[in-house]
Formats: sequence, C-alpha cells, structure tokens
Amino acid sequence: MGLEKITIKLQEALQGAQRLASKSGHAELKCEHLLLGLLQQEGGLAVHLLEKAGVDLTVLKANLITLLDREPQVEGVSGQPQLERNLRAMLDFADEVRSEMGDEFLSIEHVVLSMMKGGGSGN
Repeated sequence: MGLEKITIKLQEALQGAQRLASKSGHAELKCEHLLLGLLQQEGGLAVHLLEKAGVDLTVLKANLITLLDREPQVEGVSGQPQLERNLRAMLDFADEVRSEMGDEFLSIEHVVLSMMKGGGSGN
C-alpha cells in the first residue's frame, strides 16, 4: 500500500505518530502512537467514531500515555522510528477493511475499525 492510496488525514496522523515516537525517543512506531495521534487531531474522525462506540476518551488517552511512558527510550539514534510489526499488521488489516467496504483510499475510518476489531494485535 503506497502513500498515494492513503487519505491526507491518515497521512497526517501517521506523521504525527512518528513525531510523537521520535520526540519520546522510541525506536519503534506502534499502534499506541498512532491512536494517540488520532485522538489529538483537531476535530478528528477517530474521536467522533470512538465516542459513538462509547469509549471513554479520557481514560483511553491516559492509558495510552501510561503505556508509551513505559516504552524504552533510545538515545543518540538518528532517523525515523521503525514500524512495529503489530502496526504493520493493523494497517494491512485496515487495508482489507477498506477493500471489503469497496473504498479506493485507506482512511482513518478503516484504521479505527481495524483497531476496534483487534487487527494486528495478535487477538
């Protein structure tokens, strides 16, 4: 799946997640980085979808921050964090969701649905 098949909003969320991981000194870009990035998007679709699903966003954000704070920090590493295996699997699953829905572009909606179904989590 190339960037030309990903919506601009999802590209922005991935870039935000990457910045969050880099700023935190994390060597891997994880689903948690992406989800926290989605929750921080101004007027974002992910927030709306998760609220509709009854998710307590305050608790979710606090849990994500706690999980990410426990991640090992790497100092002196230049370059971008590597995509974690689970994030790659979740994005692949989201692409399958996109295909099943008959959509042309991979979007935040597909990613949120994939995360809610446990795509890439090994469940």
